[in-house]
Amino acid sequence: MNRHQIMYLLLERGYTQSRIAREIGVTPQAVSSIVRGTATSERIKKRIAEILGRPMEEIWSFKAA
Repeated sequence: MNRHQIMYLLLERGYTQSRIAREIGVTPQAVSSIVRGTATSERIKKRIAEILGRPMEEIWSFKAA
């Protein structure tokens, strides 16, 4: 899944990067870095996967994390 697909699905469910950041106590920039694939954080990836209802491996399968 690419970053645009991830963001589309998050927005479709009413989530922004800022909302996710507030919920788990990180910066929106940290969430953005995970979505873009330029950083790794199991905690952020796990929350995004929970929101999307998909396994983390399915969402980030195209990236070497």
